[in-house]
Amino acid sequence: MNKLKRIVFLSILLSILPLSVWADSGPSFYGVSMGGSPTSCITVGDQEQNTVSGLTAVANGSGTKWVATKFLATDTYDACKLIVPIQKNNSTPQSITITFKIYNNACTVCDRSDDKPGTQVGGDSTSKLRDDLQATLRNETFALAGTNQLITSGDFFWIVAYSSHTSGSNYWQWQDTNSGVTEDVKKSADGITWESESATISLRWILYK
Repeated sequence: MNKLKRIVFLSILLSILPLSVWADSGPSFYGVSMGGSPTSCITVGDQEQNTVSGLTAVANGSGTKWVATKFLATDTYDACKLIVPIQKNNSTPQSITITFKIYNNACTVCDRSDDKPGTQVGGDSTSKLRDDLQATLRNETFALAGTNQLITSGDFFWIVAYSSHTSGSNYWQWQDTNSGVTEDVKKSADGITWESESATISLRWILYK
């Protein structure tokens, strides 16, 4: 077999062999494993990691279905998931859907006296049922849909939690803190009209890019 025929034969052989011949776990290509998920989604600095305090009720008999906490972005990036310390208030079964969203900041005076969640940025997070939560505090992961969760440095944004309905006895709770950096916490019954819950606490969460 002359040299040209050998080259043609080897080219055909390489094209029909499966990828597993070359690597058991899949080769790495610019940080993405061919056999697994992308190696993105790293912790960013926009997060609350202060001392443990109380718990803020979400989806309760007062009509609150939305709770939001504000933060100042220190970098520009696409957010991909949230990790939030939450729990259900008791062990009674009830299927409340919990979803997280990111909103930009809306204001008229813009001196922080009238700040509130404005327009949603990107898609919703994956949802969880209240029944899937523990009755004791645990960090829960919420993946954010899509790649357009654009956070821009120097701007205020809101981490917003939404519950599918209210319950006076079966609700869930989001851990808050009263130490370190504090931002506004707002609550709403419809996601449009917001009232201040507190300006002396911040709800705990970690955002990933």
